Formats: sequence, structure tokens, C-alpha cells
Amino acid sequence: MRTVIITILLILLSPLSGIQASQSDVHQYQLDNGMKIFVKTDRRAPIAVSQVWYKVGSSYEHNGITGVSHVLEHMMFKGTHKLGPNEFSEIIAANGGRENAFTGRDYTAYFQTLSADRLEISFELEADRMHNLALAEEEFKKEVEVVKEERRLRT
Repeated sequence: MRTVIITILLILLSPLSGIQASQSDVHQYQLDNGMKIFVKTDRRAPIAVSQVWYKVGSSYEHNGITGVSHVLEHMMFKGTHKLGPNEFSEIIAANGGRENAFTGRDYTAYFQTLSADRLEISFELEADRMHNLALAEEEFKKEVEVVKEERRLRT
């Protein structure tokens, strides 16, 4: 079986876009819609890592909306018009993978790690939530409280 680790970073006007890869085995592509794709092959294990990065984080928030990037990170797991809440995570797990996300000052990133022959699943799921995210008001309110509690636990 061919082993591939592929990293896909969606960076829309990202400050990271000027960084050049130090290794020649990293290939960069840009789609017509502006999406940048980085591919690095590593044949040490039969897994694939897919990442999608958005150029939005806490530094883009002003008074009155602080924490919204983190709340939206949580909402990306709450379903789409096709998938119910947490179904994204269930599909990844059912395919032997794991996934998570993180928010920083200038980015929010989502990643999945799964068998290389299942990579297409993560692409399909990311594309679905990128275009069809369900932002139910009740779920949003719940996640605001979750993020507040996470903040209280860290400070």
C-alpha cells in the first residue's frame, strides 16, 4: 500500500502564505478560488493528515464579539444541512481516524488523521462543512457558554 501523508492548508490571504517550505518535497498549489494547497509525501506510515486553516482568530475580534472565533470553531462540529451534530466526528471515528481543531490569534485550523486510503472522506466532510454549515441559534448559545467555561478554566 502506498503511504502518504498529505497536509492541506486552506489559507485565505494568510500571513503564513509568504513562508517557503524548507524541504523540496513540499509542493504548493493554488486553486482558481484562491485556496492554497500544500502537499508533503511521507512514506513512513500508511496514514494521511488533512488540515484546513482559515485566516481568522482572536486578533480579528473587537469588544463585543471576543471569543467568537473559538465559538465558530466549536460550531463546525455541530452539523451541516446534510450532517447532524457531531456526525462529522462520528464518520471520522468510524473510519479509524481522529480529528480536532484549534484557534489561535490569526487562524483557526481543523485536522483529521486517518488511513491514507480514506483521505477522500476528510476532503468531502471538510467541503461540506465549509459550504453547508448549520448555525442553529440554540447550539450557538450553548457553545458560547462552553467557550466561556473553557476560558474560566484556563485563567
